[in-house]
Amino acid sequence: MRRLVYVIAAAGVALVVLGVVLLTVEVSVFRWTTQDHDFAGLTCGTPLDHPDWNRGEPCDGAVSRQMFVAGAALLSGVGACASSVTLFVQSRKAARRAA
Repeated sequence: MRRLVYVIAAAGVALVVLGVVLLTVEVSVFRWTTQDHDFAGLTCGTPLDHPDWNRGEPCDGAVSRQMFVAGAALLSGVGACASSVTLFVQSRKAARRAA
């Protein structure tokens, strides 16, 4: 049971780190998903670098998709960390009751 808790905690930490990286670094995969596929000199920037990003520009969809994946990774990571803490506490309580 403890190994499972540690695996879930490690996955949670990895997902939180991935979410933070996606919020701070432009990832080309999301830029490649733009509708017009015009990549010559196109710099989308990261979601946090462009607070006044205009809607309808070529990279608007890419930034939105990157922000969505980053948010999903962060929420999943926080949920996994919370779940691992809950499982750890419950396993400790069960071990004390059995002893």
